[in-house]
Amino acid sequence: PGISSGALKMIRHKIKTEWRLKGRISESLEVIAKEVNPKIRGWINYYGHHRRSDLYELAYMINNYLARFIKKKSKVIKTWDQAWKYLLKVKADKPETFSHWHMISPSKRRAV
Repeated sequence: PGISSGALKMIRHKIKTEWRLKGRISESLEVIAKEVNPKIRGWINYYGHHRRSDLYELAYMINNYLARFIKKKSKVIKTWDQAWKYLLKVKADKPETFSHWHMISPSKRRAV
Protein backbone atom coordinates (compact mmCIF):
# COMPACT_ATOMS: atom_id res chain seq x y z
CA PRO A 1 0.00 0.00 0.00
CA GLY A 2 1.27 3.42 -0.97
CA ILE A 3 0.13 6.46 -2.88
CA SER A 4 -1.72 5.52 -6.04
CA SER A 5 -1.66 7.26 -9.39
CA GLY A 6 -5.26 8.33 -8.79
CA ALA A 7 -4.33 9.93 -5.48
CA LEU A 8 -1.44 11.78 -7.14
CA LYS A 9 -3.84 12.99 -9.82
CA MET A 10 -6.24 14.25 -7.14
CA ILE A 11 -3.41 16.06 -5.32
CA ARG A 12 -2.20 17.61 -8.58
CA HIS A 13 -5.73 18.89 -9.20
CA LYS A 14 -5.92 20.37 -5.68
CA ILE A 15 -2.57 22.11 -6.12
CA LYS A 16 -3.73 23.65 -9.39
CA THR A 17 -7.17 24.75 -8.19
CA GLU A 18 -6.73 25.52 -4.49
CA TRP A 19 -3.18 26.88 -4.27
CA ARG A 20 -3.54 29.08 -7.38
CA LEU A 21 0.17 29.85 -7.56
CA LYS A 22 -0.18 31.56 -10.95
CA GLY A 23 -2.09 34.45 -9.45
CA ARG A 24 0.05 34.84 -6.33
CA ILE A 25 3.31 36.14 -7.74
CA SER A 26 3.21 39.15 -5.42
CA GLU A 27 3.54 36.82 -2.40
CA SER A 28 6.75 35.30 -1.09
CA LEU A 29 7.57 31.60 -0.76
CA GLU A 30 7.31 31.91 3.04
CA VAL A 31 3.73 33.19 2.88
CA ILE A 32 2.74 30.40 0.53
CA ALA A 33 4.55 27.84 2.71
CA LYS A 34 2.60 28.88 5.82
CA GLU A 35 -0.66 28.26 3.98
CA VAL A 36 0.18 24.98 2.25
CA ASN A 37 2.34 23.23 4.88
CA PRO A 38 -0.62 21.78 6.83
CA LYS A 39 -1.94 20.24 3.60
CA ILE A 40 1.46 18.81 2.69
CA ARG A 41 1.91 17.36 6.18
CA GLY A 42 -1.53 15.79 5.98
CA TRP A 43 -0.76 14.12 2.64
CA ILE A 44 2.57 12.85 3.93
CA ASN A 45 1.04 11.47 7.12
CA TYR A 46 -1.86 9.83 5.30
CA TYR A 47 -0.10 8.39 2.25
CA GLY A 48 3.31 7.80 3.81
CA HIS A 49 2.18 5.56 6.63
CA HIS A 50 3.33 2.34 4.97
CA ARG A 51 5.65 3.18 2.07
CA ARG A 52 7.24 6.55 2.58
CA SER A 53 9.47 6.07 -0.46
CA ASP A 54 6.40 6.32 -2.72
CA LEU A 55 6.15 9.97 -1.71
CA TYR A 56 9.18 10.99 -3.78
CA GLU A 57 6.80 11.50 -6.68
CA LEU A 58 4.71 13.81 -4.51
CA ALA A 59 7.78 15.80 -3.44
CA TYR A 60 8.90 16.15 -7.05
CA MET A 61 5.43 17.29 -8.11
CA ILE A 62 5.21 19.95 -5.38
CA ASN A 63 8.73 21.17 -6.14
CA ASN A 64 7.88 21.33 -9.83
CA TYR A 65 4.95 23.65 -9.10
CA LEU A 66 7.18 25.75 -6.83
CA ALA A 67 9.86 26.00 -9.54
CA ARG A 68 7.19 27.10 -12.02
CA PHE A 69 6.04 29.73 -9.51
CA ILE A 70 9.61 30.99 -9.05
CA LYS A 71 10.15 31.14 -12.79
CA LYS A 72 6.96 33.16 -13.25
CA LYS A 73 7.65 35.43 -10.26
CA SER A 74 11.22 36.37 -11.12
CA LYS A 75 12.26 38.51 -14.06
CA VAL A 76 15.85 37.27 -13.75
CA ILE A 77 15.14 33.53 -13.71
CA LYS A 78 14.30 32.52 -17.28
CA THR A 79 14.92 28.77 -17.47
CA TRP A 80 13.75 25.70 -15.58
CA ASP A 81 17.32 24.91 -14.56
CA GLN A 82 17.72 28.35 -12.98
CA ALA A 83 14.39 27.97 -11.18
CA TRP A 84 15.38 24.54 -9.81
CA LYS A 85 18.78 25.85 -8.68
CA TYR A 86 17.10 28.73 -6.89
CA LEU A 87 14.60 26.39 -5.24
CA LEU A 88 17.38 24.05 -4.07
CA LYS A 89 19.32 27.07 -2.77
CA VAL A 90 16.29 28.16 -0.75
CA LYS A 91 15.99 24.58 0.55
CA ALA A 92 19.65 24.60 1.62
CA ASP A 93 19.31 28.00 3.32
CA LYS A 94 15.92 27.41 4.98
CA PRO A 95 15.10 23.67 5.00
CA GLU A 96 12.15 24.22 7.35
CA THR A 97 10.23 26.42 4.88
CA PHE A 98 8.20 23.62 3.30
CA SER A 99 7.19 20.48 5.22
CA HIS A 100 8.13 18.01 2.50
CA TRP A 101 11.72 19.30 2.39
CA HIS A 102 12.65 17.58 5.63
CA MET A 103 10.05 14.79 5.70
CA ILE A 104 10.89 13.29 2.31
CA SER A 105 13.91 13.82 0.15
CA PRO A 106 13.04 16.31 -2.57
CA SER A 107 15.39 16.61 -5.48
CA LYS A 108 15.39 17.82 -9.04
CA ARG A 109 15.42 14.30 -10.39
CA ARG A 110 12.36 12.13 -10.35
CA ALA A 111 12.59 8.97 -8.24
CA VAL A 112 12.44 5.83 -10.35
